[in-house]
Amino acid sequence: VARRSAAAQARFDARHDALTGLANGRHFNNELARATCPFTVIFIDIDNFRSIRTVLGRSVGDALLCAFGERLSQVLGARGLLARSEGNAFVIRLDHATPEAADALAQEFHSALQHAFVLEQITVYATASIGLSHHPADTDVKHPATQDLLRQAEVANYAAKSAGGNRQARYNPDMDARLSR
Repeated sequence: VARRSAAAQARFDARHDALTGLANGRHFNNELARATCPFTVIFIDIDNFRSIRTVLGRSVGDALLCAFGERLSQVLGARGLLARSEGNAFVIRLDHATPEAADALAQEFHSALQHAFVLEQITVYATASIGLSHHPADTDVKHPATQDLLRQAEVANYAAKSAGGNRQARYNPDMDARLSR
C-alpha cells in the first residue's frame, strides 16, 4: 500500500507545480498537444511581480502566486486547463471556445483580479497582462504546432505588457514583425 501511495504521489508531483498545486508546464504542454479545435491558449502573468516580491518578500510573493492561481481557477472552472508555466506566468487551454468567448473570459479574469489579495496581513493589489491565441482563427496554418500557439499567446502577452499592462491582447502576425525590429 505504501509503495502504491508513493507511486501515485510521484505521478501527481510529475504533473503539478509544487508551490500552487496547479498543473505544471510539462503537463500543460502534453495536454495542449491533445487539444481539438477550436481552442484558445491564454498566457497570463502578474504585472510588476518582481517588484512586489522584492519589496514585500519571497513568502508574500509565493502567497500571491498561490492566491492568483486560485482566483484564475475559480473563474475558469471546468472550461479548460490551467497551469503555472514558470515564474509568475500561468497558461490556460480554453476548450471549444469562440474567440469572442475567450475575450469574455479574459475580461472575467481581469474583473476577478481587481480585488485586493490579503496575504500575511498585507493587502496587495496586483494586475495582469493577458495574451490570447485562438486556433484556427489566429493562424493561417491548418495544423500549427501547439508550441507555436503558446508562443503566439506569449507574444500577445508581451504586447499587452508593452502597452502598459493590466490589459489583454489577441495575437496577430503584425506583433511578430514589431518584435523583430
